[in-house]
Amino acid sequence: SLHDALPISKTYLEETLMQELDAADFYRNFFLAVPDGALRDLFFEILTDKQSHANALTYLFSKYF
Repeated sequence: SLHDALPISKTYLEETLMQELDAADFYRNFFLAVPDGALRDLFFEILTDKQSHANALTYLFSKYF
């Protein structure tokens, strides 16, 4: 079956998704703690990257599992 042929497991995908969501929360806290400037912008970029990764993983999970 297709699920047997997948190179990653459901558990791995779930764990990776949770890591990305945890990382997004981590960087959100830094983003909210910095008043302004380049450092805040950097944390925002990292935060949105993590959210994008979580969205992609959610899509893969819903498509294959």
